[in-house]
Amino acid sequence: MNALTSLADQRRNKNFEHTHRQLIERAVELMGEGRGEMLSVAMLAREAGMNRSTVYYHFESREALMLEVRQWVGRRLGDILLGHGDAEKRVEQAVLFVLEHPVVVDLWGVELARSGGVDRSFPGWDPLVKQLEGGLRGMDGAQEDAALWGIVVLSITLAAPRLYHAAVRPEEDASRIARRFARAYGRLRGGLRLPRA
Repeated sequence: MNALTSLADQRRNKNFEHTHRQLIERAVELMGEGRGEMLSVAMLAREAGMNRSTVYYHFESREALMLEVRQWVGRRLGDILLGHGDAEKRVEQAVLFVLEHPVVVDLWGVELARSGGVDRSFPGWDPLVKQLEGGLRGMDGAQEDAALWGIVVLSITLAAPRLYHAAVRPEEDASRIARRFARAYGRLRGGLRLPRA
């Protein structure tokens, strides 16, 4: 393979990845608009202004599209929670993501509960548990407790803000709720010696 062919392959792959990401993000938008039940690959092609065969090249069926959407949510949450910088800021960003994308987060949450292993649906699971183990080091049962606290972190991120928003503060702005949860997480983390990342 010569350098010119290799460069063309890289460009083709980059274009594929870019289009693939755009299509997933457009599907997420459509689902957020309440059009998830109607969403099909043909509808996505129409809404994205693309040729139907191009979109079918990316997703052979509605099921394949929904799988990619669920995986996108898991990757996005993992990127936020395990990113660099202040842990409270990352929790704030994750909570805001959850509040802004309730439909697809629900879809992912159902998959998470049914998958038979959190590591199958959440690529950030092992790194999250390792971070938590570091914060619990020296304590009895640290490894088992790290997995438990990983579920606590996911629960705090996925369910608690939505419940709080719906049942306690329906009038409150999503960004304010996200900041409130991040501060509460900071207090909790400080008291439990959880990692600062």
